[in-house]
Order: sequence, then C-alpha cells, then structure tokens
Amino acid sequence: ILMLGPPTNLARAIDSDLLDQSGISHVYLMGGELTHQQLDLNFRTDRASARTIIEESNIPTTVIPIQTCAQTIVTESYLERLDCPSVAACALLPKMKQQIKLMPRFVNQAVKKRCTIDGPWRPSPNLDSGFIPWDLVALLAITHEEEFIE
Repeated sequence: ILMLGPPTNLARAIDSDLLDQSGISHVYLMGGELTHQQLDLNFRTDRASARTIIEESNIPTTVIPIQTCAQTIVTESYLERLDCPSVAACALLPKMKQQIKLMPRFVNQAVKKRCTIDGPWRPSPNLDSGFIPWDLVALLAITHEEEFIE
C-alpha cells in the first residue's frame, strides 16, 4: 500500500480490526522528516494515524521523508527536454510550469531548512529553481527500492 497523503483511512481500518493485516505485505508512507523539526504536512495532519501504522501495526513500513524527496527536482530545462508521449502528459505541462514558478518561493525554502548541506540528506542543487515531484519519488521508492537503502 502506498499512502501519498495523511494515512488516516488505513489507520482507521487497522484500529477497527476489520483489516486483515496479514494480507498487506508492506506499507509505504510518504511523510515524516529526519531532523526532528516540525513534521511534514502528511504526518502533521494526522499524527495519531502515522503513529498507529508505524508503531502499533504489524505491517512492515517504509517512511519516505521530506529529505528523500528533496533530492529530486523538476526544472524548466527538464520540461523542455520532455517529449510528450501522450495527450495526458502534455496536458500536465502548464501545471508543471506553474509549479516550477511557485514552489521554490513557497515550499522549497522550508524544505531546504530541513536538509543538511554537509550531511547525508543533501537537497538537490536545483531546489531553488524547480518543484519536488513528491508522489513520483514515493512511487520510485517502491519500484526501485534498492536505490533508497541508506
């Protein structure tokens, strides 16, 4: 199971005993942060649910924190090289271009404060000129798990 937002529904199912946990091989939570500063939006929105899944369930869980996601940035130059393989991908280009303009000013500055320049969680050098593809990084953590081992 991949949780891209607050893990409320999964935690409720676990708490209700209606969910057979043995049928779930792994849970991936996009959320958390490694510097013990303020939690990210997903965990801050529902701390109790994140705690239920991580600490109280018997399900193997991988947390994909802010610092992991901040290592990948989509920039304008990347979009210029993007060959639209489908109408759907081309339809997303205006929204992605908007994200490139807005996110460095509104989100990435807060993310940068949670990353260490000299430590293990270095952000992308392009953090000031693009957006973090949060969901894509989480998906890659599942499909290419070997790339995300400390």
